[in-house]
Amino acid sequence: MNSYFQNQLVKEILNKYRVIWGLRHALSLMEWDMETYMPREGVNERGVAIAELSLLARKYLLDEKFVELVDKASQIDGLNEYEKGVIRVLKREIEWNRKIPENVIYELAKIRPASHEAWVEAKKKDNFEIFKPYLEKIVELTRKISESVGYEEPPYDPLLDHYEEGLTTRKAEALFDLLKGRLRMLIDKIAVNGVYPSHHRFEDMQYDEAEARQLVTHILNLLNYPSGRGRVDIAPHPFTIELSRKDVRITVRYEGKDIKKAMYSAIHEFGHALYELQVDENLEFTPIAGGVSLGIHESQSRFWENIVGRSYGFIKLIYSDFTR
Repeated sequence: MNSYFQNQLVKEILNKYRVIWGLRHALSLMEWDMETYMPREGVNERGVAIAELSLLARKYLLDEKFVELVDKASQIDGLNEYEKGVIRVLKREIEWNRKIPENVIYELAKIRPASHEAWVEAKKKDNFEIFKPYLEKIVELTRKISESVGYEEPPYDPLLDHYEEGLTTRKAEALFDLLKGRLRMLIDKIAVNGVYPSHHRFEDMQYDEAEARQLVTHILNLLNYPSGRGRVDIAPHPFTIELSRKDVRITVRYEGKDIKKAMYSAIHEFGHALYELQVDENLEFTPIAGGVSLGIHESQSRFWENIVGRSYGFIKLIYSDFTR
């Protein structure tokens, strides 16, 4: 174990945590495969596999001995910030999983592959009814999670706190109200000056997918996306998935027209990937590796997509390749 973790009890906890990490690593790989290369008829079996491994990871997390070690460590004075972080995150995970019924976790995990396949088909056929029953079931199960965890105000609060620790619906609404007026003024100002048209002919231009993939690869190379620690594939909806700090994968969607969508989705996902790729190697195999929250994650992807990718300097850099 590295120099960040000196306390013997914390070391013991992290050694036991490796099994949980390993199961989650396998689950992430299964999720990536599900959205990229898995044969569509394999969704039901994949759902069962994901559900079973999810329960197994939960079993190790809620193991009586493991929980006792975490509780004991939380009472120790003198832990460094890394050790405190490990214990705080584990206690939070234990509390969350302890409150949610096993069958709810199982059913939600099981339905995900089939629901994803239904969503893909519904999107392709422009028919919401195909996806509707799956969405209804997911909402039903998610509501059960919220009820199990408990809340004082809106039922969305425990879910929001799970992904953005400390955030509540009330806090989010106050922030949105603050931004709303200023954003409206900015949008009106942009619309009045006439510099940015609501629709540009470029958006209707068709492109060859093979050439688009070459452009995306070129841009990612410019941004130093490391091919030895990641890969780029095609998916119905772009996403980034972190298997470890040395295996962070992204996907892109090619629609056949408006090359900007593919280009900027690639830059956006690169931002997500870069955040994960820069995690301190000493945190590998611990519960404090990886992104701290979805909000911070999105700030990194949006920074690269909008601040860097849409800047004059960046467009000037790639313009000759873009128009070739």
